[in-house]
Amino acid sequence: MADNTYKFINPYTFLPIKDEAPNRTNLRKGSLSGRIHCKLSIESPTFIPNTSKTFEEKFDKDTLKGQDFFSYQDLSQESKFPLKAPGQPRIPGSEIRGMIRNVYEQLTNSCLSVIDDKNLTHMRISLSKEPGLWNRKENTLIGCERRKISKAEIKSKYYKSGERICYGNSYKVGHVIVGEYFSKNKKKSESLFYPKEIYQKFKHNEQEINLYEATYQEIESITKDSTAACFLIQPNDIVRFEKVLEEYGKKNAHRDYAKAYFNVDKNPILPVFYTQVDGVLYMSPACITREVFNHTISEILRDNHSGHQPCDGAGDQWCPACCLFGKIGQDGEGYALASRLRFCDSEPIREAEFEAPLVLPILGEPHYSATEFYLQPPKDGNTRFWNYDYHIKGRTADTNISHADRESYTPRLTGRKVYWLGQDTHAKDKYNKNNYKMRNKVRCLTKGNCEFDIFFEDVTEEELKLLLWCIRLEPDSDCFHRIGRGKPFGMGKVKIIVEGLDEITYSLDENHKLKRNTRDIKSDYEGISYSDEQKAIMKHLSSYMKVINDTIDYPRLEENGPIYEWFANNKGKNLGKVYIREILAPYPETGVVSRDN
Repeated sequence: MADNTYKFINPYTFLPIKDEAPNRTNLRKGSLSGRIHCKLSIESPTFIPNTSKTFEEKFDKDTLKGQDFFSYQDLSQESKFPLKAPGQPRIPGSEIRGMIRNVYEQLTNSCLSVIDDKNLTHMRISLSKEPGLWNRKENTLIGCERRKISKAEIKSKYYKSGERICYGNSYKVGHVIVGEYFSKNKKKSESLFYPKEIYQKFKHNEQEINLYEATYQEIESITKDSTAACFLIQPNDIVRFEKVLEEYGKKNAHRDYAKAYFNVDKNPILPVFYTQVDGVLYMSPACITREVFNHTISEILRDNHSGHQPCDGAGDQWCPACCLFGKIGQDGEGYALASRLRFCDSEPIREAEFEAPLVLPILGEPHYSATEFYLQPPKDGNTRFWNYDYHIKGRTADTNISHADRESYTPRLTGRKVYWLGQDTHAKDKYNKNNYKMRNKVRCLTKGNCEFDIFFEDVTEEELKLLLWCIRLEPDSDCFHRIGRGKPFGMGKVKIIVEGLDEITYSLDENHKLKRNTRDIKSDYEGISYSDEQKAIMKHLSSYMKVINDTIDYPRLEENGPIYEWFANNKGKNLGKVYIREILAPYPETGVVSRDN
């Protein structure tokens, strides 16, 4: 049973992805063009950044970054955070567009357009890896032995991580890895990799060959009962390994090792830690480390979720949301599709009220490593742990995990990420001066009203009906949109009212000049009739759009405790005994549920 006592509702949940594939079709334009005139009111503290300048303030070892609220004012030449609030704050059309598109995708079972299909998922795995030697020129990996070497010797002889050295009275050859201590005494020893001294001999073309010297052509002759593992390293294995080095580089870790890796002429043999699961090789400079996975989020959506990956325009086929909102080609790849909607920046916000600049609580990036939230548990109940490539068999955390317990499976995402609408807690840490380097100073808009326009062109009547629901969220007046930053803390709650709906056509007047004709059609779209299926989806979506009065907070073992401790405890603190205890309750339920019930 889980021993978590602090009760919380996680800030985000996931809408299940439908089993039916998105209805991708060729673009079919309609005959309606016009303008939707909207009024937006601020219902909770809201922050949208003016990106023309990011201010920095020094506090001891930390640097606090800050941004003012969005306006057309260019702050790039300012040296300090402005004392006065912007005179004409606005809501940028791009923010409104993203907010409305998100709901439209959910309503129409469209692709998940914001997924980065180039991003490789990764997470720290509390399981040890095996030592190996990588022949860089032949791209083979041979399992090897590992022993300790004193830090004093490394320091006195100026050894670098990854370096080939001679050791012992017989001048044997080994390779150093600095930063991976061999024994429990971290202060005295590091790791030295060297070929297995006990190896199997076998014959190939009447020639006797030592196993750890096997080359590309000889690998097929290695028998299954060999004492040393031998692998061919594939291009994707190298891509994932370089991603591991990149992640370490962000923390200035294993820098000498990275230099050794990128100098292949000087270091044709490189020591690595590795593990292999069903033909996929995971390599790293560290024994207990992050693993970069073979499956991307986009591939999982494509292969395991009926093709819900972002549209690429292949065959000129587009999902309903891309057909209406358009699609930008990524890095010169794939097709682009022009939008039939234009979201204008709002007019200056009227009756705007700002609070004094403050420092928000920590706002992190999406943590795909929280697989107990982002991934569905494997259907096989005999599972201790799962990630984006494989799961670990077992139903108890009492036994150590062997490499044989890992096996590949079909990973499935929990769904589309959305945020619960909780009470405003954005100022709870404003007097807390810790972790400034992970937080941001902002100026929040607390009250105000503004108007903005959405222009539509060549849309169908059905598209306009669905778009209007995504804007108004009617008939449920208790539903709100969310915009800007700080959603986990109740920020960005806004209400939108459609005040005008005009059809716009063009004709030639008697002088053959182009004439714009405007017709009020708002009354035609009041009390719109939707299908039973559409109404069921709308009701389903409304659960996360309503205010929740219970405590919404990131997972913690105790109130105000560190978030990472909950996740560490939930996966198991003992090395080699990982076991996921709790997972998110299925939408529309809130909180977490135990797997042991």
